[in-house]
Amino acid sequence: MFDSGSSEYITRTPSSAGSLTTLTISFWVKRGALGSTQYLVGAGTGSTAESVIFFNSSDQLVVYKYTGSYTYHYVTNAVFRDPGAHMHIVVTFDTTNGTAGDRVKITVNGELITSFTTETDPADSATTYYNSTDPHYVGRRPAAAESYFDGYVSDLYIIDGTALAATNFGELDTNGHWVAKSYETATGTNTCHIADLSTGVDSLNSNDWTVTSGPASVEDSPTNNFCTLLPTWQDVGAAITLSEGNLRSSLSSSTGRQLASFACDNKFYFEVKNLTASVGNNIAAGVWDATQATIGTSAYGGSPATSSGANAQEWVLTDRATACNDSTYTDLSGTLTDWGQNDILMVAGDPANGNLWFGVNGTWSGDPAAGTGAAFTNLPSLIIPIVFHSGGSDAQWDFGCPQFSITSGNADGNGYGNFEYAPPSGFLAPCSANLDTPTIADPSDYFDVVIDTGANIKTTAEALFTGNYLEWIKDRDNSNNHQLIDTVRGTSAVLQSNTTAAETTYSAPSGNSVGWVWKEGATPGFDIVSYTGNATNRTINHNLGVTPELIITKNRDDGAKNWGSWHKDLTSISYYMFLNTTGSESSNSTVWNTAPTSSVFGLGTSDIANANTNDYIAYLFASVDGFCKVGSYEGNGSADGSFIWCGFRPAYVLCKSVDSTSGWHIYDYKREGYNVDNDRLEADNSAAEGTGDEIDFLSNGFKLRIATDPNVSETYIYLAMAEAPFKYANAR
Repeated sequence: MFDSGSSEYITRTPSSAGSLTTLTISFWVKRGALGSTQYLVGAGTGSTAESVIFFNSSDQLVVYKYTGSYTYHYVTNAVFRDPGAHMHIVVTFDTTNGTAGDRVKITVNGELITSFTTETDPADSATTYYNSTDPHYVGRRPAAAESYFDGYVSDLYIIDGTALAATNFGELDTNGHWVAKSYETATGTNTCHIADLSTGVDSLNSNDWTVTSGPASVEDSPTNNFCTLLPTWQDVGAAITLSEGNLRSSLSSSTGRQLASFACDNKFYFEVKNLTASVGNNIAAGVWDATQATIGTSAYGGSPATSSGANAQEWVLTDRATACNDSTYTDLSGTLTDWGQNDILMVAGDPANGNLWFGVNGTWSGDPAAGTGAAFTNLPSLIIPIVFHSGGSDAQWDFGCPQFSITSGNADGNGYGNFEYAPPSGFLAPCSANLDTPTIADPSDYFDVVIDTGANIKTTAEALFTGNYLEWIKDRDNSNNHQLIDTVRGTSAVLQSNTTAAETTYSAPSGNSVGWVWKEGATPGFDIVSYTGNATNRTINHNLGVTPELIITKNRDDGAKNWGSWHKDLTSISYYMFLNTTGSESSNSTVWNTAPTSSVFGLGTSDIANANTNDYIAYLFASVDGFCKVGSYEGNGSADGSFIWCGFRPAYVLCKSVDSTSGWHIYDYKREGYNVDNDRLEADNSAAEGTGDEIDFLSNGFKLRIATDPNVSETYIYLAMAEAPFKYANAR
């Protein structure tokens, strides 16, 4: 792990040159600090004599050689600001290739990058500084002792003399997720493989590197991703500074909260070392309610954590040994010492049973292993580590990869992590190896996005699944209606989400199109229900086996009827929204009549969902861990927008404000294919897709990148579908 503040890097100066035209560089990286220039791999002797791979201050990936002018120069349109997981970068050079566009190839997570803001290809047989006898560096700029990398780099290969594909260093596993694999061919003068950059040891050719000031050796790796603090998830306007691979947090003035990258629903354990000079409600740490998706001054705000209380969504211990949640607080100083300078806080949580324990320097306030004496017994089912900082406070975190000196060394019961004190029996480090195996390991088995020409999009969408499914098709290029087709009604019967129109027939879009396709079943939490209205209070059976959280209905016969929709986070069961309009939530107790259950949903007498003798279709959705999330968030009105934890890397997001007039925004991972995912379509609008930098899809959720809709200071409901569960997700 590289800490930019400690000027850590590794270096090697080859004694003899290898190929300067043909080579491959492969490594895995997990970002720490964002928004600054940070060099990854480079070689050369000065600002006019260097070949480099780095992230610029806009978080784009840059690859170039500069000698006073650019020999080659690439700047991606994609931005890489996902610090929640690792990603695989491969840069392949073959400047002897007869096709200029194939002389330098940049691949991320097995996918070739083809979209650049700057793209300058090298001339035939142009050289690089890689494999020369000039100094090579990982973690800093070759030209000067500056722009140090902050984060995690592992499994570095430099292959001398061979242009290799990314598939030599990574592969798709049986569930379609990109994972690391070993490359053992040692051919090439300067070929090397540095698995652990803290040692600099080459396992292929003894081309060892010299380690300078670090980096630290940690367990955090592409095969076992550990929790860190998350720079994308802070209080709005808070000045919390993260460093040391996002395992150190500090604040010089004001107050702020900082969340971590993992949400936990099973027993977990972590430690926090307080570096703050004085005790006096300067710092508090514990957990946050992950079911409350956002945090910020315009979202929840709340009082600072003090000895007289805390935010209602957090359960923390202050430096004065007071356990606080909302207006409830318990003085634990009779059992625990103050959590003062250089003291280590221990946190053990069991959200499944609602329990949370605190300890200091090896002493617990209760007995986590026995399940007794918890400081709190009212935890929600899903929680996230959090710290509250007041001015002049500082802390280092240990989720299993400590950034403070460990004198004893203790792993959890599964053998993961390194802690100062032994985790209580049954309590585990928050890391991907300890996450439950998701029910749906490959989300594309039940949901996916396809793009194709208008002539082919329906056939392409229908090829995804057998059995019952819903396909939702939209022309991307032109102002044409959305078309929703399902196998219950028949594969040519169309409803239009942006109109009140009755059922019609399919018309092939005229432009390039997108299809979003859901497979019906209890496992993916999606059901298609057809019924006939009778204008009386009643219930309709469904097959989810759990309570639906989003219900969308449409009258198939009456061309004047809106799409009636209900979401679990509307004010109550008496409220509804129209999918085909921009209106806010409205109240009418005759629409749904009774709350849905695990077997039925209720209808009232209103013709929104139950007009007499009219035929209806209903689409029902329920959250499934690692696959589907039905939830809500609070916008913060900032371009550094709200972050929404999903427990997966999204493939699709539908969101809408419940408070005001706004569109039903739709984003997906295919149409743009990289962050910022900026191609918006609207379910209530026939318009072609618009552009504007609005949303990042990240390894553990999504983050709004716009100060206006869908991120104004209002409540939004959303439906999100997964590309990859967080346990397996790579960063984007």
